[in-house]
Amino acid sequence: NIGRIPDDFQNLSSLRELSLKGTSRNGNIPNWLGKFRSLLLLDLDDNDLSGPIPSEIEFMRGLNFLLLNRNQLTGTVPLAMHLLPQLKILLLDNNDFTGLGRGVLGYEFCDITPYLGKAGSVFTSDCGGLQPEVDCPCCTECCEDGSVCNDGSDFLANHDLIWENRYNRYRFVFNDDIVYSLGGV
Repeated sequence: NIGRIPDDFQNLSSLRELSLKGTSRNGNIPNWLGKFRSLLLLDLDDNDLSGPIPSEIEFMRGLNFLLLNRNQLTGTVPLAMHLLPQLKILLLDNNDFTGLGRGVLGYEFCDITPYLGKAGSVFTSDCGGLQPEVDCPCCTECCEDGSVCNDGSDFLANHDLIWENRYNRYRFVFNDDIVYSLGGV
């Protein structure tokens, strides 16, 4: 195992993309990730991360793509994710979640998330099979726990960082059907 997500990363506060996909990370997702206010893509897919999704994730208001699938994350998916107004891709399958967050006033996770479950979004969790772990009416794909649902191959962001764009990414292309433009070029 390589180990935990390095604490030194928290000094990169203007980071726009962080992909540690398949890098054998373990331990909890650090709370300090909430400091990454301008982060667009967080890909922690295919690691050995455990524990809950930290509530500080609500401060990552620029987040468009959150890939947490294929870990051992537990607990309830935080209701505070509805505070991520740009979130279009959320992959949570192949974890050990017990449900989606609920508000004290009876709000359901799927009722208050701006994009998830709507046209153009992708939201996966272990809500399929005979014994689903999560009840998810807004998931675009319900996976069966332990089965290959989303191997992440459709969610490898393109690498179009070129000098003419000052190394800024203006669009994310996951496949021919899933393209997100961020403005600019």
